[in-house]
Amino acid sequence: MTGGITLAAAPPQQTNTQAQSHAFQTESNNSGTRATTAVHEEMGTVSSVNNSKIVLKHKYMGKEEKTSFRVTSNTREQGKVNDGSRVIVYYETNSNGNRVATRVEPWNG
Repeated sequence: MTGGITLAAAPPQQTNTQAQSHAFQTESNNSGTRATTAVHEEMGTVSSVNNSKIVLKHKYMGKEEKTSFRVTSNTREQGKVNDGSRVIVYYETNSNGNRVATRVEPWNG
């Protein structure tokens, strides 16, 4: 679908204007040990969105920039996101250096 994606309703979220990183435990790997993956968050205004990618525009160090995130079947989406929507994208960086959205929520900050 081009021009927007429909997301489930989101719970109220504490606002923050800086990117954050969080660590969480993932499934056991082949050696039986637990792996830790960093989850980051980015807040901004949706510049474009489709079923495979969301692009946010935001200010960083006083300059406007755009950041792209891959949207997959594993991305948990909450609320309705269209061009111009303000959202928080929680993401991981994969081994290829791509940002992959794990969760997208409305942002009222």
